[in-house]
Amino acid sequence: MKRIFLVCLLILIAAVAFVGLVKHDPGYVLISYGLYTVESSLTVAVIALLAVMLLISFVLWLAYRLVNQSLAFNRWFSGRGHKRSREKTAQGIIAFIEGKWEKSRRLLTGAAEKSDTPLINYLFAAWASNELRDDEKTRELLAKASASNSGAAIAVEIAQAEMQIDRGYLERSLATLTRAKNEASKYPYVYKLLQQVYTGLKDWDGLANLLPELSKHKIIDKDELQALSQQCCQQQLLAIVAANTDANVNNAKEALIALWKRQNKMVSRDSASVLCYAQCLVRVADEALAEKVVRDQLNRDWQPALIDLYGVVKGADSNKQLLHAENWLKERTNDARLLLCLGRLSLRNELWGKAREYFESSNKLSANSEACAELGRLLARLGKHELSNSYFHQGLLMSTHGLPELPMPSIKA
Repeated sequence: MKRIFLVCLLILIAAVAFVGLVKHDPGYVLISYGLYTVESSLTVAVIALLAVMLLISFVLWLAYRLVNQSLAFNRWFSGRGHKRSREKTAQGIIAFIEGKWEKSRRLLTGAAEKSDTPLINYLFAAWASNELRDDEKTRELLAKASASNSGAAIAVEIAQAEMQIDRGYLERSLATLTRAKNEASKYPYVYKLLQQVYTGLKDWDGLANLLPELSKHKIIDKDELQALSQQCCQQQLLAIVAANTDANVNNAKEALIALWKRQNKMVSRDSASVLCYAQCLVRVADEALAEKVVRDQLNRDWQPALIDLYGVVKGADSNKQLLHAENWLKERTNDARLLLCLGRLSLRNELWGKAREYFESSNKLSANSEACAELGRLLARLGKHELSNSYFHQGLLMSTHGLPELPMPSIKA
């Protein structure tokens, strides 16, 4: 208030002084420019100058106000646009969660242009398109997502790979993940997706090469890693045998042995994997090595499937093979599977009486069709046909889980 008063006072004093000067001498002003001249008293010139200055000031003030009003309007309008975009984005995500894919895509793409996070809009819209099985639109939206944020290329490729896996496009997903693999050390989830793809494609070699990375980055827990390693090894062994021919049997044998040597202890001491390896060795005609592999594993882990294989595989020395099995019998006197194995090994050594004793003991401990069948064919060759038929009949009934009690004709003499 005081400042306004002082300004008004100064203006009044200046005006009084100016009037006094004008009365004393009105002055003379001449302005010449080219062929034009303007003559005026000092009073009129000063008043004209002040009027021009006021006019310029007014024009500048008016322009300033108009610009400010325009910016404020733009901010207001832009703010409303962003607010509507946020509302549409929220509605689109809610529709996505509810499974309303078409509505979700429409809302998210419509709000993407003015969204603070267009990447999220386009990614969710792409997922909605994937659920709608609209491949072309999915690719289009993923491209927009990648373009909306230059640092999100890997994230977009990971999302694309997930969508391809979801659709069953495993080869396409593998190509996508291969591009992202160079950055996988920063994005370990890429390895998890590669695991799914390799397993789905039954690419056991690719999966085997991936196992160290799965372990290093702790993508899966120890038990799952062990199970996956064992499955991978077994499938690789079977693949080598499946490709085996009479012409390359030696190559197949060498490939089996080389593959087995590369396995770690959690695979090489797993009974299921050892059984698979031994069975593959038998199929490439290396039963001597198969016998040794099975024997060593039985000394570590006693499994019925392994003892069954040990009874039929032909070792380098059948007599020593029988002795090894009889040593196990000292600790496992009531093991029906071991007794069956011993009976078969006795047959290999042409010990007919011992074989019969072992088969009979196995059948007494646990009646089984295999022991009956072995007794039946052994006794038939020994000329004891009636007893042989009896065992064959017993084994047949066990293999068919018994027959119902029904009327039968009387036995004819």
